[in-house]
Amino acid sequence: LLRKNFVRAADYAKQSLALSQKIGFKKGEAKSVNILGEIHYRKGEFKEAELEFNKALAIYEAIQNISGVAETKNHLGTCFYKRGDNEAAIKNFTQALRVFEDLKSLDGLTATYINIGLVYDNLKDFKKALQFLTNDGKEEIKAEYGAISTSTASIVLRKIIEIEKQGAELFFGEKAFEGEDLLRMDDNGDG
Repeated sequence: LLRKNFVRAADYAKQSLALSQKIGFKKGEAKSVNILGEIHYRKGEFKEAELEFNKALAIYEAIQNISGVAETKNHLGTCFYKRGDNEAAIKNFTQALRVFEDLKSLDGLTATYINIGLVYDNLKDFKKALQFLTNDGKEEIKAEYGAISTSTASIVLRKIIEIEKQGAELFFGEKAFEGEDLLRMDDNGDG
């Protein structure tokens, strides 16, 4: 978000929101509100972020944009996780998983499973969580949140093991890091 220039990013998001509202572009409204939520999230303002994400969610649901719903559920899950409400985080992540499975979005599935892994604190617990969700806990999860495909969980688990073999296990178990923190940029913002 503009190299952590939250004021500028918020100004652009608000301009985008106003323009989207003016022309009746609901998807643009939802995206703009989602960005405002992300700004609050990155500033550590999780309650404010949750409010913005819920506004975006309502718009996405109204226009039946299921990928937007899933993305926003994932954002809401991260807010709950940061606030220590693991049950609400898992609930939102699981709802996002169902949509990403329907969309066959491996990117969305992977991101959501990684977020679930954060709730379980480290890679070994994450593997156990995947195994639980697809074996012993399958019926419990299905009753409350809906089915999670065993084949999808297996694909994600294999990819995580593949990444782990390449040395990425150093990144798992971290409480949070921003991808941009791994980039060096010059004064012009070029990496």
